[in-house]
Amino acid sequence: MRESIIYGGLWILERVLRLLAAREPAAIVRAPHIVLTGTFHSANWIRAHLLPMVNSGAFGQITLITTSDVEYPIGVRVIKAYPRLSQWCGGTVSRLVTFCHIVVKEKPDYVSGFHLLFNGLLAILLARMISRRAIYFCVGGPAEVIEGGLLSENRLLSSMKKPSKRIETVLLSIASRADLIVCMGNGAASFYRSRTQATVLVNPGGVPPVRSSAQPEKTYDLIFLGRLAPIKNLQVLLEAVAELNKSHPVTLAIVGAGELDSALKSLAARLGIENRVTFAGMQKDTVSWLRSARIFVLPSISEGLSLSLMEAMSAGLPAVVSDVGDLGDLVRNEFNGILLQDVTGAKLASAIAHCLDKAVYERLCRGASEAAAQVLLSEAESRWKGLNIQPRSESSECAA
Repeated sequence: MRESIIYGGLWILERVLRLLAAREPAAIVRAPHIVLTGTFHSANWIRAHLLPMVNSGAFGQITLITTSDVEYPIGVRVIKAYPRLSQWCGGTVSRLVTFCHIVVKEKPDYVSGFHLLFNGLLAILLARMISRRAIYFCVGGPAEVIEGGLLSENRLLSSMKKPSKRIETVLLSIASRADLIVCMGNGAASFYRSRTQATVLVNPGGVPPVRSSAQPEKTYDLIFLGRLAPIKNLQVLLEAVAELNKSHPVTLAIVGAGELDSALKSLAARLGIENRVTFAGMQKDTVSWLRSARIFVLPSISEGLSLSLMEAMSAGLPAVVSDVGDLGDLVRNEFNGILLQDVTGAKLASAIAHCLDKAVYERLCRGASEAAAQVLLSEAESRWKGLNIQPRSESSECAA
């Protein structure tokens, strides 16, 4: 029943988009104005995506509709969701209503949302209504649509508990009506190029270079940086530490916060490794934490191209990660880390022990330092320069 209701709602919205498809977007005759919205988990995440847009000069004005109370890049006009509306109906609804109001009122050249539901969908719908261009930032990769978005971390879609091919099809049809899909990596870009008619740009954002002449003391052997959410598969990381603790004790820093905080602390205690694991919570100075560790670990079930992995490479850390999403764009086996398929605690422990070997570790560190050049802000800026999005062909349909 739930799947049918979700499908029905999305089908109606997709049909509305079809009715609006004939509207040609207005010509861009000046430095374009873009209005964006999304749910942002950290200031670093916002800077990684918006600072390159500011510095590239591709946009005359960048307006962000948000509820996040963090520091924003200079050059971004920030509009907070209307406070009184937030009191009545919550942050997400008030943010989306504010987004609608600003877009309809100001009619920017580009309307943009991070993640397909509901930010990207609403951006596409609004852009069609006001005859402008839509940009969908696909942060989560194909998982946002595959099997009906079951692994997308979208609360509505994950509530189905089982895959839905027909929801996948309608989501792809909606995504296909964007003028530009910005993907975090090449795998996601290939997927959307083959399944939609939208223009696709690979731009995972960027991070500043880490400049330090002194080699910091390595307090931790391992570090995880990110949200404490089920999709990050952190119980496997704790199991790996417990396995290593039998013969090769290691220390782990878990930097981040989330719904699994208490559960993970309890698991660490049951595994007898509570003295080997530091739960650091949210930290602003993530660079210092990364530089205090030797190896970055990310055993996720699904990812785009992780910002925390980009930050780890910038700090010169080798990485042991799941071979999912676009993590392979940055991690190369035995060059700057290890890619693992079907991650288990035992597999992860074996890979970590291998990387901690002195000769292997030194080689992987050199590789990580070379890979750092791929994730710099300047690289992300260059991808935005010369932006010229042509209107999508309205005769095209989703290939799903």
